[in-house]
Amino acid sequence: MKGEKINTTAWAPDGRWITGYLNAVGGERRGHVVVDAQTGEARVLNDDSDGFRVAWLPDARRVLYFLRNGSLVLQDVVRSRGRSP
Repeated sequence: MKGEKINTTAWAPDGRWITGYLNAVGGERRGHVVVDAQTGEARVLNDDSDGFRVAWLPDARRVLYFLRNGSLVLQDVVRSRGRSP
């Protein structure tokens, strides 16, 4: 993730995870990511790069976010294996 940053972040209720959108150096969004707060390891959960308003559910396993088209997305961050950025 060198040279990249995560925007629109939200901390999980248990403090274990941070979620948001990975941006490349030039500002290009590369997908929805989850970062392990202890290790700094990041996983790209999906390619939804136009999401916003990220919020965790109280179980600290799932996040909700909106897409620009108005769709509401529920993402399970524990079951999703994702990929490395």
